[in-house]
Amino acid sequence: MGILRIFTYCLIALLLSSCYETFSPDINEKPVLCINALIKAGEPIDVKITHTWVYSDFEAMKNHEVKNALISIYANDERVNEEYIPKEGERIRIVAESDKYGKAEAETVVPYSTMPKLIDWDMDIISQNVYSDDEYAINIFLYFNLLIKLEISDISDLEDYYHISFKTFSLNFPLSDDNLKDPDYFHDNYLFYDSGYLDYNAEPLFFENVEELESIYGNESGFNFFTDKLFSGSSYTLNLLFVGCKYHLQTNVCDPDFFDCGEMITLHSVSKSYYDWEYYYNQINLGLLDDLTEWGFNDPIWGYSNVSTGAGVVAAESSVNIMVNLKDKLEKFLP
Repeated sequence: MGILRIFTYCLIALLLSSCYETFSPDINEKPVLCINALIKAGEPIDVKITHTWVYSDFEAMKNHEVKNALISIYANDERVNEEYIPKEGERIRIVAESDKYGKAEAETVVPYSTMPKLIDWDMDIISQNVYSDDEYAINIFLYFNLLIKLEISDISDLEDYYHISFKTFSLNFPLSDDNLKDPDYFHDNYLFYDSGYLDYNAEPLFFENVEELESIYGNESGFNFFTDKLFSGSSYTLNLLFVGCKYHLQTNVCDPDFFDCGEMITLHSVSKSYYDWEYYYNQINLGLLDDLTEWGFNDPIWGYSNVSTGAGVVAAESSVNIMVNLKDKLEKFLP
């Protein structure tokens, strides 16, 4: 049995060795300009110009900035200066020219923002511990899940693209510079709020692009970029479930500001180029298609770009924020 195992190992090694050959690739591709820009409605346009490089050029890998490129920005075909503030609905074109690397250009349309409507939100209490002791008059320890329901109305006949993001807000000491000057302040007050993590499985829209094959093999991953193809011309209620939220308060002074915390939800209306880039990035990092490519069962996934040279991405977005403040419900836990 031992001889058979050794023979098998040698045979496999021989078969694998026949798949490799030492060679020096002859790469004739010349470096070209690369344009990257995320254009935000209401903010100045920030454009980054670099150049491509051969993977073996380690110096270019460290520094591939192009400082002498001439950059021209156009809004609806009218040239504007670098301080121009783009507006929703405008078509923005960026042109870059370099004596060494040639010319590159790309354009995108700044999408119109969509105002979400807060339908409802609720705290599902997992555990709570509220008491007073000799050190603190108020001790509140809450563990809960937070479900937020937002309605998105789609009134456009065009295909729209969205991105949802969120940010926690709370006082989370120190409160101000004045409090830093009082050494007893931190002894008398402790506040901590954490929103846990977003459970993608609570919202079907986050899986609209999961391939059937990925679902079969259990390689699903949530994707917080989505389209309106499931609710075009109508409205949709988005379910945002934050799991493992924590609220801790220990204090001797009942300050109403201590309960002023929650989530700032941002609904980004994004350009097709922004969506396509994120979809490509998601497939490369988390998708089954990239695994199949590595195994040799799928064609290579080419990098996404909407720049004329095939290098870089020019995208746009418009954003609207909505606040979900937990203050009213947290105050009810006062002993």
